[in-house]
Amino acid sequence: MVAKGKDLDTRSKILESAVSLFLNQGYEKTTIRQIIAQAQVTTGSLYHYFANKEEIAVTICSEIFESLVRKAGEIANKEGNPALGLSIEAALHFKLLEKYPTIADIWHIVYSSEKGSALILKKATKAAIHWFSRYNPNYTCQDYYLQCVAMRGISLSFMSEVRFGGRIDPHERLFFIVQTALRIFNIPEDDIAGLVEQTGEIVAVIDISQEDLVIF
Repeated sequence: MVAKGKDLDTRSKILESAVSLFLNQGYEKTTIRQIIAQAQVTTGSLYHYFANKEEIAVTICSEIFESLVRKAGEIANKEGNPALGLSIEAALHFKLLEKYPTIADIWHIVYSSEKGSALILKKATKAAIHWFSRYNPNYTCQDYYLQCVAMRGISLSFMSEVRFGGRIDPHERLFFIVQTALRIFNIPEDDIAGLVEQTGEIVAVIDISQEDLVIF
């Protein structure tokens, strides 16, 4: 059943409060009670929409991922090169992570859950097919899914490095992630350097805020 009117407002308040708390103090330190208090809703209202804190995190990450993919796709289409979609999405993802390091905690929780992992990988596979189908005309959906699983592992490793180390230069990290992603999806080596450089130039002038990314 689709939420309408007051019900939709209540759900939005819960998600907006949760994402604010998650980003500012971390997933583990945020309690259901804090989310309820900040959202100014009842306990019953929260549990009407979400079974637990993990389900809230899955919803938030799904919205963030869709926002990044949508923004990256719009830029790639404007540039006339769909292959830019993934590299821009990855770059925006880590730019967001640099601004809000605690988001790494949320992604680890989501990817550790069966529902969260399945949901994000489904969305990533769909995006990858759109961005790279011309480079892989004989690929099946399963082929793209396997590549997205590989990218998930790489992304989580670098998220952890940013969250708990941060010793890698952001430009070096971006270059490595984008280069690796493009190779995984079989972009010709002759095209990769140009795509990496173009991605860096585009993302450098984009400022990311919580409000820009998630509209619940």
